[in-house]
Order: sequence, then C-alpha cells, then structure tokens
Amino acid sequence: MDTNDDDDIGMNLNDFDGVQLEDKKSKKAITIILISATLFLLIAAVIIFLLFLPNDKNESNAEIICKYNIQNISQNVSLLNRQYKLNFYIDIYIDNKKYKNITEHKFANTGENLVIFRINNDSINMDNMFKDVKSLISVEMISKKNITIESLISTFENCQNLNSFSISGFNTSNIISIQKLFKNTNISTVNLSQLNTENIEDMSFMFSNCISLTSLDINNFKTSYLKNMSGMFENCISLKKLRINKINTEKVLDMSYLFDNCSSLKELDISNFETNKVKEMDFMFQDCRSLSKIKLSKLITSSTETVIGMFRRCYSLTSLDVSKFNTSKIKNMSFMFSNLKNVKKLDVKKFDTSQVIDMTAMFEECHNLKSIDISKFNTSNTISIQYLFKDCYSLTSIDVSHFNTSKVYTMSHMFNGCKSITSLNLSNFETSKVNNMNDMFGGCVNLNELDIRSFNTSTVENFGSMFENCHKLESIDLRHFETKSAKTLFYMFNNCTFLEKLYLPKMNLKNVQDLSYAFSGCPNLTSIDISANDISNINSLSHLFDGCYNLKSIKIEADNFKTTNIADLSYMFRNCSALTSINLTNFDFRNVYNTQEMFSNCTSLKKLILPPSETKSLRFMSHMFYNCTSLSSLDASLISINDVRDMSYTFGRCLELKNLNLTLFNTSKCENFDNIFEDCKDLTLYVDENKCENLINNIKENVDIKIEKIN
Repeated sequence: MDTNDDDDIGMNLNDFDGVQLEDKKSKKAITIILISATLFLLIAAVIIFLLFLPNDKNESNAEIICKYNIQNISQNVSLLNRQYKLNFYIDIYIDNKKYKNITEHKFANTGENLVIFRINNDSINMDNMFKDVKSLISVEMISKKNITIESLISTFENCQNLNSFSISGFNTSNIISIQKLFKNTNISTVNLSQLNTENIEDMSFMFSNCISLTSLDINNFKTSYLKNMSGMFENCISLKKLRINKINTEKVLDMSYLFDNCSSLKELDISNFETNKVKEMDFMFQDCRSLSKIKLSKLITSSTETVIGMFRRCYSLTSLDVSKFNTSKIKNMSFMFSNLKNVKKLDVKKFDTSQVIDMTAMFEECHNLKSIDISKFNTSNTISIQYLFKDCYSLTSIDVSHFNTSKVYTMSHMFNGCKSITSLNLSNFETSKVNNMNDMFGGCVNLNELDIRSFNTSTVENFGSMFENCHKLESIDLRHFETKSAKTLFYMFNNCTFLEKLYLPKMNLKNVQDLSYAFSGCPNLTSIDISANDISNINSLSHLFDGCYNLKSIKIEADNFKTTNIADLSYMFRNCSALTSINLTNFDFRNVYNTQEMFSNCTSLKKLILPPSETKSLRFMSHMFYNCTSLSSLDASLISINDVRDMSYTFGRCLELKNLNLTLFNTSKCENFDNIFEDCKDLTLYVDENKCENLINNIKENVDIKIEKIN
C-alpha cells in the first residue's frame, strides 16, 4: 500500500460510498467501525429512556399497603372512595399485577387481599381518599423519600372494618386538619408516633365512633396551633385508657362532645389543660357513665359561653368540684349536671348566671343531691327553667324566692319528682310570659304547703299534670287563675289523694280538647264545681272523675254547653261510689264512640238521667253500668244504638234494675255479649226482635230475665 492509503482511511464517512477500496482488509475495518458506532448509539438511547421513564415499582416514593376483606368475588369492590379524584401519579398492584388509576376491582379470591398503592409524586392530598370503603381492614403507610401529605380530612371515615393503621416516613408538617380521620372505623391499633401535628388546627371527630379502640396515648402530639377538639373521642365506648394530659390546648376554642359517651373510661386527667380561650364545652363529658374520677381543677371557663349537658349522665361520679368555675359569660347551662345520680354535693354558690338564658334540666335527676345553694343565682335573662330540679329526690328544700322570672316562658316539670320537698315559696314568681306549666309540681308527693296565688296564668297554654301525684296537698286555691289561653288540662289534679278542697275559677275552655284524668284519683274530694264559658271543643272526658270515691256533688255548667265534639266518655265516673245521682240531660252523645266503664262501680247511684240521642259512632259499651248495685231504673228508650261491637258486662250486677227499655237498640253488629246481664235477677227487657236477634239468642237461656219482644 502506498502513502495515500492513510489519507483514504481518514476521509469523511459521508463520502464513503464514493471511495474505491483497493483491498478487502480496508473494507472489513470500516464495517467494524460502523457496527460499533450503531451499537453505541442504541445503548445510549436505552440508557436515556430508562433515566426518564417513571420509577418502577421498586423505586416508588411511597407505598400505601392495604388489606381488604372480600366477601363477594362476583362484584366490583371499591378500593377508594367513588368520588375521590386521583391527584398524583399512582400504580396499583394487586396479585403482582400493575393497574393504573382504578378505584374499583373484582377480586379473584375471598378473604384478605393485599393491594399496594405506589406513589411517585412529591406530595399528595388524601382528603376522603378511602372514605366509605367498608372492605378495608388495615393500612400501612410508608414513605421512602419523605413525601408530603397535604391533608387528611375524613381519609378513612366510615371504613367500618378498618382495625389497624400506621404511618412512617411521610412529611405531615403542612397538615392543618385531620378532622374525622378515623370516624366510624373499627380501629383498635393505631400508630401515630410519626404523625407531625405541630401545625394542625382541627382534630374534631378524629376518633369519633371508634368503638373498638381501648387505649390511646397522644401525649406526644404537638398541638400549639390546635383550635378545634370537638367530638375528638366521641362514642369511643371501649376506650379505657387515654393519655392526653400533656397536649397543648392554649388556643383551643371548641371542646364540645370531646369525651361524649366514652362509657368505659373510669379515670381522666386533664388537669393541665389550658382552656382560657374555650368557648364551647357542650356535652364535653356526657355519658361517661363509668367515669368515677376526673381531674379538672385547673379548668378555666372565663371565655366559655355554653356548657349544655357538660357532665350529663356521668353516673359513677360521686363528687365534682366546680367551685372555681368562672361562669360570667355562659349563656346556656341546660342539662349541665343532669343525671349525676350519685353526686351528693355541688358547690355552685359562686356561679355568675347573669348572662344565662337557658337553665333547662340543669340539675335534673341528681337523685342524691341533698342540698344546693342557688341563692346568688341571677335569672333576670333566663327564659327557660323547665325540668330544672326534676327528680331531685333527696332535696329537702329549694330556695328560689329570689328568682327573677319576668322573662321565663316555660316552667314545665320544674319541680317534678322532688319527693322530699314539703314546702315551696313562689310568692315572687312573675309568670305573665309563661306558656307552659305542664307537670310543674307533678310527683311532689310530700309537698303540703304551696302558695301560688301570685301566679299570672293569662298566657299559659298547658296546665296538664300540673299537680299530679301531689299526695299531701289538702287544699288548692286557683280562683285567681286565668285559662283564656289554655289548651291542655288533662291529669291536672290526678292522684291528689289528700285533696279535700279545690277552688276553681270560671274557666275559659274554648281551646281545650282534652280533660281526661283531670280529677282522677282524688278520693277525698266531696264536691266539684266546674263553671266554664265554652266547652264546645272538648273531645275527651275519659277518667275525668275516676276514683273520686267520696265525691257526692258534681256541677258542670257552661255558657256554651255544646258537647257534640265529645268522643270519649270511658271511665268518666268509674268508682264514684258516693254519687247518688247524675244528670247528663245537656250532653250530646251523637259522636261518642267509647262509654266503657263510664259508670262502673257507682254503687250508690240511684238516679241517672241520660240524654236522648242517636249514637252513630258508639262502638264500645263494655261494663258501662257494671256494679251500679243501687240503680233501680234506667231510661234508655230514647237512645239509639246501631254500631256497637262490645256490650260485655254492660249491665252486669245492676242488682236493683227491674225494667230496661232498649227498643231503639240495634245490636246486629255487636260481637261480644259476655255476661251482659250478670246477676241481674227479675229483669224485664224490652227489645226490638228484628234488630236484637243476636242479643236475644245470647241471653235466652237466662231464666232470670224476661224478654218482651217489640216489632
């Protein structure tokens, strides 16, 4: 080869086709060079491709390892919340197969199934991510590259079978809210040691309804920005141990429902809580039924505005120190100490109640509370004192003589069930705005002295059961009462067993529909004078005088004595064994459907005058005149009956009854004649045989009854 060969070999490759090679060795060398260059370019391309390819499963930024309990393999199962929108790159691995962006899957096997979510973003928002996924049973979150979680609101809410959770390696420092994070889950094991809570403001309902959670320690939580703890442990019914005393609560505004229904919790130490900014403490410890010891001596309530049901139904508490509570801003104390059944003493004498609007049931059912000093209570702004002392069985005295009730609109059940109270001084009560006195003194079985002559009842609508079961009251003077607004008077004096004197005003009953049981069970009353301007809307007089054994005189007068709306007269005079005569001439029975036991056991009744009427609606007459042993005559000749279904014992034991005219009775629809004339001897019965064939057939074997058939 000459000296030009080297120059030829060094030529530009773009001109290679034009070169005339002179030997085979040169051609071979050039071919090798071309192949090597091509291989180099291919390898470089592959490397570049791999570098820019999204990370494979082994190189993901984070993993969420989930287990699902599959019951049905024929249906798609939600892996994520159906409304959740994937806002980061994710690979989903099921049985080592990779899926992308799916929220549902049909599994091949029942029982536990593993699903791995591999995340490749630098940050994720997990709000509502697994919400309502009921097959999810465990979650383990692991981050290899400290990726950021932006939010965890309701992430696992309503995952009813989720029982374990752990998190590690994630950056959670930016999270502001974890409200409802585990609400309504079955979580029993939870590892939150690596959850950074330093910027979290809202933990409301975080563990609400975690019914399997038995112990929890969150003393490591950094909570310097926390504002909302409402319902955080609500309904954690199995929670027995809770370490929470070291968390920072200095900025918290809402602690309502915080421990509500933690019914297994026996001890609670919150003595280090800073609560000077807390405005709401409603139902904070409600239904902590096993709680026998609570440390809250440093609890500051200077900013608190509402404490509704705060200690309600803490049955196991025997003592409670609230003496240092600052209540100057509190507006609602309703149910605050309700159902503290075993607490014997409450020191509330320094309570400032000047702003309180509602005291409903504040001390309701404090069964063992023996005394209470409320002499400093300012009620000038209070509108409700209903149920205030209801069922305070052991209280022997209550001083409410200083109460300002000028704004109060309801006193319903105020002293109901105060069994040990013997006297009440209500002379200062101003009641011009009160519309409800229902059961106000009901169940005060030992109350024997009550002066309510100052009561203004012009706006009261409900007097029902007002004095029911006031056994020891011997005299009640209501002549000053106004009833122009009254709608309900039923059970008003029911079971006032010692009551001998009752003074009633002329009553306005225009809007009253029900007078049932009003005087029932007053065995010592000898006379009742009911004078009214209008009784036209009354529809029930059931049990009105039932059990008034010594009642000898009843006077019922009305300017408008219209009784066409009365439907129920059952038991009206039952057991009025001293009554000798009853005159119901002015009554209208046309719409009455029930008269069973109306005069039952009126053993002294000799004279009974019934009104002539066509009873189109009457269905039940069972025992109507039963045991009226002195009744010798009864004129029913002008009473028409067509639809009665039950006449059992109707005239049973009317021993003196000799003649009975039932000629307008049509008993064809009656189904029960059992003992209709029991022990009625020498009775002559006048009936229309065409309308009373079934009656005649029923009694035809009774030799003591003579039947006069009239066509």
